[in-house]
Amino acid sequence: MNYADYGYYSAHYSVIEKEETFERLAFLASRRLDILTGQRAQRASGYKLEALRDCVCNMAEYLYAAESTAQGTGITSVSNEGYSESYQAVTPEQVEENLRSLAFQWLSGTGLMGAM
Repeated sequence: MNYADYGYYSAHYSVIEKEETFERLAFLASRRLDILTGQRAQRASGYKLEALRDCVCNMAEYLYAAESTAQGTGITSVSNEGYSESYQAVTPEQVEENLRSLAFQWLSGTGLMGAM
């Protein structure tokens, strides 16, 4: 079950332009949320479902950025003169931890990540 569709995403977010890209990443994010919530996400409704939708959208954007840079999203330095950015390589473990952190951030107070 995907907790967010492209219609919802495109109405509220704008980083991922292609519907098929969003749908693929939203599927991965939704499956990760099922694991992180111990399947409680599948029974969500009301404000909890809204929180899940926003969480999936943000997780999909994170995954998109990680794929797009092929190195990760951690900017370690920026130069103003010739404009340059340096990225820190992100390990699979760091990606997982960042996804878990996003889930806690967006689902805080819903009880989906554990006891309230």
